[in-house]
Amino acid sequence: MIHSTLKITSLISGIALLIIVNTPLAAQDAIADFTAINKAYENHTKVSMLIDYSLYSKLSDKFPEKRMTGFYKRQEQWTHSKLLGVETIQNDNYLLMVDPAEKVIMISNPPTNAAATPISVSIEQALAICESVQFNPESADQASYTMTFNPESSEYHHIKIFFNKNNWFITAIELISNNLFGLTQEQQKEVIAQNKEKSKVVIAYRELNTTATFNASEFSEAAYIKRNQESWEATQQYANYRIINNYFK
Repeated sequence: MIHSTLKITSLISGIALLIIVNTPLAAQDAIADFTAINKAYENHTKVSMLIDYSLYSKLSDKFPEKRMTGFYKRQEQWTHSKLLGVETIQNDNYLLMVDPAEKVIMISNPPTNAAATPISVSIEQALAICESVQFNPESADQASYTMTFNPESSEYHHIKIFFNKNNWFITAIELISNNLFGLTQEQQKEVIAQNKEKSKVVIAYRELNTTATFNASEFSEAAYIKRNQESWEATQQYANYRIINNYFK
């Protein structure tokens, strides 16, 4: 689960940094809009929100096959989040990932250039395989951008990013699969012949609080691990968890 969570997180967490002009843009000023989104997250140093994750096995499905709820909390550069069941804590000293499904706690050094948004792909890499960026006026208060990708280079057909035009925070992200990615030509022909529908993941952000207050323990690793001389061990509550130590001094 940690690997799938890392995959989703790495894809959606840097999308808000879309300020490079190597891709054909719609008439709306995408550079200005994504810059405003970045600044909204950067200017609010105490943020909390709930995250709803929904998986649709077919685009035509009205109800998700799987639904999970998580959260994102941030104070300055410290963060505590839960996505796809995996908790992640980042403070000045450590980056901790706790996976209940695999009974694993992974500890490593915190990133030195962590993004302020809950939503960090390398945008340079994303744009290298992005064929177009289209602006969509959704309502009086909401708009979106659709990033369409080269089917030979991405497992996603397109990604749609919704944002609030009043406060510039992202409200939802839709990820539409590319059924042909990674398949041989024969396999691609078979999928096309079967008219197989694409799947969809929707990640929605709600109950935004930009004046949140947190307990001192919110961003601490102490509830999960403790130092034992030169090694780490899990606390009593997580005694049956395996520790993966990627931390270096």
